[in-house]
Amino acid sequence: MNKQIWLTTLIIKGLKYAGMGIFIMLMALVIGYLGYKLKYTKPKYQFEKTTTGRTVKFMDYNESKRYERNKVLGIFMILVSIIIFVIGGLILFFATK
Repeated sequence: MNKQIWLTTLIIKGLKYAGMGIFIMLMALVIGYLGYKLKYTKPKYQFEKTTTGRTVKFMDYNESKRYERNKVLGIFMILVSIIIFVIGGLILFFATK
C-alpha cells in the first residue's frame, strides 16, 4: 500500500514539473516572438522613407537611435528566449524520467 502512495505522489510531482517546463517553454516562445517583431518589423516611417539604396532618412537623431536600440533589444530578447526554452526543455526532460 505504501509503495502505491509513494508512486502516486512521485507521478503527481513529475506532472507538476512537466507542466512547469511546458509553461516555461511557452513563455520563451512568446519572448522570442516579441524579440523577432522588435528586430525585423519596420516602423511605418522607415517603410515610407526608404530610398532605392535601402537607406532610411530619419526625421531626427533620436529616432535613428531608437531604431538601432530596438534592433539590439530584439536580438537580446531572441537570445534570452533561446536560453529559457532550453531550460524549460531540460526541466521537461528530467521531469518525465
